[in-house]
Amino acid sequence: MNHYLKLAKSQLYQSYQELKGTGKLLTAQMVKDYFTGDDKRTKTLLELIEYHSKKIEDYIRKFLKSIKLKNIHLSRLNYKFICDFESFMYRSYPKDRFRAMAHNTAMKHIQRLRKMIRLAYCLEWLVKDLFDVGK
Repeated sequence: MNHYLKLAKSQLYQSYQELKGTGKLLTAQMVKDYFTGDDKRTKTLLELIEYHSKKIEDYIRKFLKSIKLKNIHLSRLNYKFICDFESFMYRSYPKDRFRAMAHNTAMKHIQRLRKMIRLAYCLEWLVKDLFDVGK
């Protein structure tokens, strides 16, 4: 328990230092929101989808529901999320179809997700492009 409190204190201090580096006037609420990820600068995956397109939104919502999440902050996305989403796509049954999604259809949705992740990276909503694993 003490270890967890020390870790939280350290992360809270790091959040404060990052905000202090912006040069803006700080409040306790701003530090708290930044620490918890509720600040306005942190974007979520569903916000990115709304910004870009709604083509893949239904599948993303179903996938998030399958992993018991309503939404996820972009900063919490990682390569494992992409792999899990790909596996989910292969197990999905498209509307009015009686068999699982074909490879080309699943890859088209992965390609759309990649385009959105790349867009988030270019808009500086993400620190790195998650699909550039080898770089």
